[in-house]
Amino acid sequence: MIKRLIIAGMGSLGESLIYFLQEHYEIIAIDSLSHRVQSLRSQYDIQCILGSVLDINLLSTLDLKESCAFISVTEKDSVNLAACRYVKQQFPLKFVAARLKDLDVYLLAKTTSLQESIHLLFNPEYEGITHALQVLRYPNVMRHISLFEKKLYGLVVKVESRHRICGMNLHDIEHHRTLKDTKIIQIFRQNTLCISPKNLILQEGDRVCVVYHSMAGVKRFFDVTMEIPEFLVYFGINSFAYALAKMVSPHEFKKIFFIDEDPVQYEPLAMLYPELSFYKGSPLDKNLWNDLGIQAKKSGVLALGLKDADNILAALVHTHAHHVVTMVQNAPYLAIGLQMGVKSIIHPNFLILEHVMTHLSPACIERIYILTDLLSENQELTLLVTAELMEDSPILQVRPIELNAMNIKIIAVLRKSKVLFNPDSVFKEDHVVFLCPQSHYTQLLNVLVL
Repeated sequence: MIKRLIIAGMGSLGESLIYFLQEHYEIIAIDSLSHRVQSLRSQYDIQCILGSVLDINLLSTLDLKESCAFISVTEKDSVNLAACRYVKQQFPLKFVAARLKDLDVYLLAKTTSLQESIHLLFNPEYEGITHALQVLRYPNVMRHISLFEKKLYGLVVKVESRHRICGMNLHDIEHHRTLKDTKIIQIFRQNTLCISPKNLILQEGDRVCVVYHSMAGVKRFFDVTMEIPEFLVYFGINSFAYALAKMVSPHEFKKIFFIDEDPVQYEPLAMLYPELSFYKGSPLDKNLWNDLGIQAKKSGVLALGLKDADNILAALVHTHAHHVVTMVQNAPYLAIGLQMGVKSIIHPNFLILEHVMTHLSPACIERIYILTDLLSENQELTLLVTAELMEDSPILQVRPIELNAMNIKIIAVLRKSKVLFNPDSVFKEDHVVFLCPQSHYTQLLNVLVL
């Protein structure tokens, strides 16, 4: 297994990776700016090196071996590509990854030999826009997840008074005929995790994480539908706006609008994409829809291009839209936005972290999801982990009650083609969905891999 990470580039993404991975790996951080290195030394108990990641002499002193991984997230794409290809050729590393800021370079690298020898390439804008467009398809859902190649699904939904599930207790839900293929795995009420006693009654405003096999139950009781809005409206102009203009198909929506108070901000984008629509106006104006000549309920809103606080406010102003997806760049705003009632909120660094954690994990780990929609100010991140059990996996000898003592829960098992929500035991070749706090992930790995 990978024991040590070398992370080059200590910007926002690099520091996020350090913050969330430091308890699972020995980390060496490299940056060419002294103030960043000094800041990291004062905050984290890790080795920090001032220097260039392209310094061959520096790299040769790091004892790079098979149990190491190398992640380059500097500000320059050329540096990230060159550093990753060099270390992979010169050292027996198990995992090498690079961030590419330029979307054109990223898309080109994904389809050419530029990715050769690099295990993972990622671009925050690509991940953010892809995820946001997917969320827009489910107007009543905070997040929708496909598990085991669409054999099982997960979703996070906010309970509304019109939902049939509102007012039901967990015991009745578990034994309801229509919901037999559905399992509620976590409930947040007033931004606090409920322990989920069987007599707990779901209330309006509860945030609920559900795993399900058949759409019939969640469609009927949670009013979950898949519906693409007629119009797409983007608030603000930033790198994600440029990514959207490049990635979205103009035929997918009747019209695509970019809104900003300052025309100077969107004029360069308008010149590149004259087929799109641009409008001078305030994203916080609730009467904006009259000026655009479209109905809010038929419009999907991406509040991704403003400051974090304004993105959140825009989501609260336009709650009558088909769906609003909000983005924040600073992690504390996630909990703040959820507490204020924002339905769908994303952080691009967490989307990247999901992929990085998945690739850093042993081969038995199929996918890791970070349930940021269930985050609160005093609650650590929750992970939804899918894994295939190997013949020598220690968990085959561990009882469910022992896993519960580690704060690790078995949510569901896919055994051949059958889904089991409350298995008495697990067997080799089972595909299992686990739920655990982020701080307990190492314990989960210890029971999965010798």
